[in-house]
Amino acid sequence: MAQIAFAEIGAAVGSRLLPAGLNLAGRAISGAAIGRAAGALAGRALDQYLAGPMEGPRLKALHVMEASEGAGVPSVYGRMRVSGQLIWAARFRERRTTRNASSKGGPRVNEYSYSVSFAVAIGEGPGVRMVRAWANGEAFDLSGVTHRIYDGGDGQVPDPLIEMIEGEAPAYRGTAYIVFEDLPLDAFGNRLPQLSFEIVRVPPGDAEPGLRDSVTGVNIIPASGEFVYATEIVREQLGPGRERAINANSGEARADFLVSLDQLQEGLPRVSHVALTVGWFGSNVNAGECVIRPGVETRERTTAPQTWSVAGEERAEAYLISQDEAGNAIYGGTPSDASVVQAIRELKARGYAVTLTPFLMMDAPGFPWRGRIGVSADGTASARTEIEAFVNGAQGYRRFILHHAALAAEAGGVEAFLVGSEMRGLMRVRDETGTFPFVEALCALAAEVKALLPGTKVSYARIGQSMAPMCRGMRAVTFCFRLIRCGHMRRSISLGSTGIRHWETGAPERRIWTRRRDMRRQMIRLISQARLRAERGLTGIMPTMRRGLRRCVLPLLIPRMGRTGSSA
Repeated sequence: MAQIAFAEIGAAVGSRLLPAGLNLAGRAISGAAIGRAAGALAGRALDQYLAGPMEGPRLKALHVMEASEGAGVPSVYGRMRVSGQLIWAARFRERRTTRNASSKGGPRVNEYSYSVSFAVAIGEGPGVRMVRAWANGEAFDLSGVTHRIYDGGDGQVPDPLIEMIEGEAPAYRGTAYIVFEDLPLDAFGNRLPQLSFEIVRVPPGDAEPGLRDSVTGVNIIPASGEFVYATEIVREQLGPGRERAINANSGEARADFLVSLDQLQEGLPRVSHVALTVGWFGSNVNAGECVIRPGVETRERTTAPQTWSVAGEERAEAYLISQDEAGNAIYGGTPSDASVVQAIRELKARGYAVTLTPFLMMDAPGFPWRGRIGVSADGTASARTEIEAFVNGAQGYRRFILHHAALAAEAGGVEAFLVGSEMRGLMRVRDETGTFPFVEALCALAAEVKALLPGTKVSYARIGQSMAPMCRGMRAVTFCFRLIRCGHMRRSISLGSTGIRHWETGAPERRIWTRRRDMRRQMIRLISQARLRAERGLTGIMPTMRRGLRRCVLPLLIPRMGRTGSSA
């Protein structure tokens, strides 16, 4: 209104002050026109000041989800998806923010956002566990909101928020329920969403101990998958406005790795130690020609918020994994460095002791097992040369292991670290002097890992049969002595173990033998037989060797047999 009045007043004033008007750029403008424009601007400013900001949409009442009096409480055994019943709600909270209508000024606008605290009954207790949730049919990530879950036990206490608002509050004993505190409603159209939950409840009674009561350690695989260990959702950008989640396939609005860890904690509550496996790829079973490198599934992929990077290599220059006839990668790609660090930190935050396991997969014709990597001729000088090329090459085994040790250090350390696993062919290779160059390389590598990870247990995982071809007469004794003399491996390897069985870090030499009863007896028998055969063949010829066997082998075995009570 002021804008109209001031425009007329301005026109009158302008015609009197500038009766002849003005000539601008060859165009005559009357004084009345100039006065009207100036008056309109002044009147509009006055209107805005007197009128105050504009009001945005505002909530007058809160529409709630289902809350039926006398509705039944679900009694669930096993796993089931149930709909919730609203059992308590507070008044909604209104928050006002004022902003300008545009970046260049203009009228101010008041905008309103709302949140509400409420409780939803989900089933009969006790012992109810919630697995996941949905809101209006969409996956609902509960980690992003403040909530508390009560399992319906007999010792259940009232929720502190309900008690604070109501003064007195029931504990709802026997009923499992969830309390949401100040849940933002913007994403749900300023109304309570229709919630449903997947819950798990174990039948009461003393069941016989099962797998969940026995397992205390697990291996985390598949070891391959470019972002399989990421704790945030990584999306592949397919085109303008088109994308897909690479590592969120469970139906929940979270990364698959987090969902799997939740399932691990739920299904195997006694697990305290996990081995995180990360795969790189070897190119050849001939040690001298084998290169070890990280690989990608495809070069044409754009991802966010993470981009693939391993050991300083980006997707464009990384090794491309072999593909089948349909054009699909034979293996998943190497997990990105960022995702490995995220996984280690997440596992440690959940209270797990972590073993980092660098894992060598073979992307070579026939896709052989890494235990088949060997040399052209055993017992020769070239064998040591080939193994040195395999270990210390620019894309060699040492780079592979030390890179993962650096990742473990970046993540804040790990409980244990494996410098290798099941390299059966290389462990048996000897040079022209009869020594084992790959064992020596592992000893040196273990020392370097220890320097990077001082508080970490360092070991090597071998298969039970890897020494069997060597256990023939003196060879068994020689092989064992080579490992015993190798200080770092002596302190970290259990000769009879298969995989991660037993840590002997810092143990004296006589404790090198495994605790597995069957393997212990087998090793005692083989070495004892070797000693007897050696003594029979060398009696009268090499008495020093006979005394050495008696002094070295028996002091290792006899105390162990005495402690274990073995009669082998």
